Amino acid sequence: AAVAGGVVVDSNHSTTRANGPTTMLTSQPTMTSVPSSMPSMTNSPTAVVCGVTVTQPVILDRSHECDCTDSPAVVVKGTGVEFNLNSFTVACMAGSQPVIVVDGISNSVKGRLRDQTLRGGNGAKGGIVGSQSTKTRIQLVGSGNHTVQDLAVRLTDTSTVDQIGVEIESSGNTVDSCDIDSPSLSNATSDQIGVQMKGDNNVLSNNYISVRKDLADNYWTKTMGVRSFGNDCLLIGNTISEGRGGILLEQGSCQVLDNDI
Repeated sequence: AAVAGGVVVDSNHSTTRANGPTTMLTSQPTMTSVPSSMPSMTNSPTAVVCGVTVTQPVILDRSHECDCTDSPAVVVKGTGVEFNLNSFTVACMAGSQPVIVVDGISNSVKGRLRDQTLRGGNGAKGGIVGSQSTKTRIQLVGSGNHTVQDLAVRLTDTSTVDQIGVEIESSGNTVDSCDIDSPSLSNATSDQIGVQMKGDNNVLSNNYISVRKDLADNYWTKTMGVRSFGNDCLLIGNTISEGRGGILLEQGSCQVLDNDI
C-alpha cells in the first residue's frame, strides 16, 4: 500500500487527489413540523422500549434512551422520511444493536433544525450515543440515497467491542457536517473506525472525524478515520485527526479532495 498525505491506498487500486471547491450540499425536501411520536426519556434504561420505527417525518421534542439488547433504538424506514433529532440525543444504554438504522430509500437523519424558527431545539448537533457493547452508532442499509447531517456521533474509550461511527452498506448516501469522535485524548480499549463504506457513489463532506488507537493495534491497521470498500466515492472537505491511518481505500476508487488529515 502507498501512503500520501494521510491517504492509504491499496496497491491494486487508485485514488484521485486534487484541489477544488467544497460545495457538496444538495437540496432537500421541505420538512413540515410533525409532533414527535417517540416515547419519553427516563432514567431507567429498561423503561423505554427500543425498536421504534419511524415511517413519517418526525421532529424529536425530547431525548430517547433505551436498552438496545434486542433491537436498535430507532429504525427509519420508508421513502423520503426525515427523522430530525432537533438537538436532542438518541442513546443505547445497553445492548449491542445499532443506535439508529436507516432503511428504505432516500431517507434522512438530521441532528438539528437549521431553521430554528420552525420549532424548539437549541441549534446544537443532535447526539448519537452507544453503550460499551454498541458496535455501530448509525447504519445505512436498504436501497440507499440516504442523508445523514449535523450529528454528533460519540464513540467511547472504554468499549468492549470494536466501534464504527457510521456504517454504510448501501449506495448513493451522503454524510455531511457530522462530528464523529471519542470523548477524551486517551487511547481506546478497542479499535475505532469513523466511517466505513461498503456501497458505491457515497459522499462524505465537511465532517470532523477523530478516532483513537487501540494500544494492541501495533501496526495501526484497524483504527481509521474512513475505510472504504466501494467504488466512485467522494471525500471532500473533511477533517480527520488521530486515528493514525486517515483514509484507507481497501478496494475500488475514490476522489479525495481538500481534506485536512
